[in-house]
Amino acid sequence: MKKVFVFVVSALMLIVSASHQVMAGEPSEAEKIAHELLEVSGVIKMGGQITEQLIRHQKKNMPDIPEQFWTEVAGEVRSEGLNRKIVAVYVKHFSVDEMKAIVAFYKTSAGKKYLDKLPEITKESIAAGRLWNREVGVQIAEKLKTADLKSMKK
Repeated sequence: MKKVFVFVVSALMLIVSASHQVMAGEPSEAEKIAHELLEVSGVIKMGGQITEQLIRHQKKNMPDIPEQFWTEVAGEVRSEGLNRKIVAVYVKHFSVDEMKAIVAFYKTSAGKKYLDKLPEITKESIAAGRLWNREVGVQIAEKLKTADLKSMKK
């Protein structure tokens, strides 16, 4: 039993060591393309904005903390950690060729226009979704007025 335990622990240590070496090494082609995709699509820029918002939110929730602390935190906290996590998500869901095609699209005039209009489209789509949600709510309320719910339970 002890030999099995030692073997399992040794194997786990070897796996962790190997994965650490791979992670510390040069990014794969897929990771490089995914990073380029994040760059051209504006996700990296958003990561920086998210980091700034996070710090502002924390400052607001902790008003007694000195400004110097937040200045130091802002200098130390970088969105690269978030970017690495997002790169892994893209690598998981897209092949290298698919990511190259998406990058190529974003570099076209249509792709650039799409990215330029995306914030406005997103805002308007959210508003449209809210309106639709209210309309469906009214439909459900109207149907409830005439529905024979007791007969439906049988």
